[in-house]
Amino acid sequence: MDSKIKKMITDTMTKEEEKIVKQWEEVSDLVAGCFILRYFSDSLDNINKYWFNGDKGTTIVINNYAFDLERMIEALKLEATSKQLFDFYDIELLFSQKDKSVGITFEDYVKHS
Repeated sequence: MDSKIKKMITDTMTKEEEKIVKQWEEVSDLVAGCFILRYFSDSLDNINKYWFNGDKGTTIVINNYAFDLERMIEALKLEATSKQLFDFYDIELLFSQKDKSVGITFEDYVKHS
């Protein structure tokens, strides 16, 4: 998010809203940390991560893989294996390059693979 827009929004937020947004950002970092520990444990010494556009709670890029918060939570809840996560990531990438839909949800993929 553009820093001017973010400042404008922040300037008009109530103290309670600011507190909630700060908590959301902190929890998003915690989710990302759990996700990294589970799915990038082989490369913990060499992790390159950042929230896309600096917007915590949206999409995080980890070692050139991009995951939105929803996918991270889903993978953790489903206890998806690393193989399932990265195989589905590759499938989604391949289909998106062809402008096609995968035709199966991540949840169904995990349950049936």
